Amino acid sequence: MGGEVNYKIPDYKIYKVDGVKPLEWTRNELAKKGLKDPWLRNEVWRYQQWQGWMPTIFKVFKKGFMPGLALTLITIGIDKATGFTAGHHDEEHH
Repeated sequence: MGGEVNYKIPDYKIYKVDGVKPLEWTRNELAKKGLKDPWLRNEVWRYQQWQGWMPTIFKVFKKGFMPGLALTLITIGIDKATGFTAGHHDEEHH
């Protein structure tokens, strides 16, 4: 069901805390207290894959906005064609 996905899990060694300022700061602050976070490396991907605002906005429009707009227009068309008023039968205010 759904077909096969040939997803390759990346090697954990490619994620380095060095060069990621917020994570370096966290590592250094922990080191001052004699602590170490062995899982800090797992947060590197959050900082390395940021491509800026425009690709992110485009992704949002591509995934959600266009289908939502299409469904909205279909709903408006059905409402206009059937005369459905969603319970508002007169022009009086409450």
